[in-house]
Amino acid sequence: DEGPSLRDLITLMIQQQREMARLLKELAAAVGRIETHLGTAVTPPAVQKAQ
Repeated sequence: DEGPSLRDLITLMIQQQREMARLLKELAAAVGRIETHLGTAVTPPAVQKAQ
């Protein structure tokens, strides 16, 4: 028994990459919502229209 095969390790790495990408996407979305929330609180309406 040599433990996990190279193929198993690569598959696991790919799964982790996908999971990381998904988490980064969620984080980016959350940051976007926070920025929007802060932006509307801080930025005057005239500046918001211009953006």
